[in-house]
Amino acid sequence: MGMLLPNGSDPPPPGLRVNLHMSHIHQWQDMGSSHTRSAAQTELAAKSVRDHLNSLPQTTLSIFTGGSALGNPGPCGGVAVIYLHGISNDPVCLNHPVAKRSTSYHGEVEAIDLALEYTANSITPGFN
Repeated sequence: MGMLLPNGSDPPPPGLRVNLHMSHIHQWQDMGSSHTRSAAQTELAAKSVRDHLNSLPQTTLSIFTGGSALGNPGPCGGVAVIYLHGISNDPVCLNHPVAKRSTSYHGEVEAIDLALEYTANSITPGFN
């Protein structure tokens, strides 16, 4: 699926192809939730993710983000793992503390900000 840009947004630089890969909801309907998933469902979910990631071209920029808070609220931070040239290459790993007392939501937002800031400063027109 191509990237949808809000009205008035600039398109990506020439040579930069942007695709958003979304998991198909129906694939996950029979896999339970993270709290109730059986061992078989856990393996099926892991296999689905591995298969999807391995199907991506090695030129794909892949970003994984996460945030957490100990105690929620509590000390929190965000992390981003960025594969600039496919998942078989070494990733860039970023982390940043957010606050001594906040929620996981703030950690999640910080993680997204880390990823966006890094990629905005690292990717140049014609990036391959």
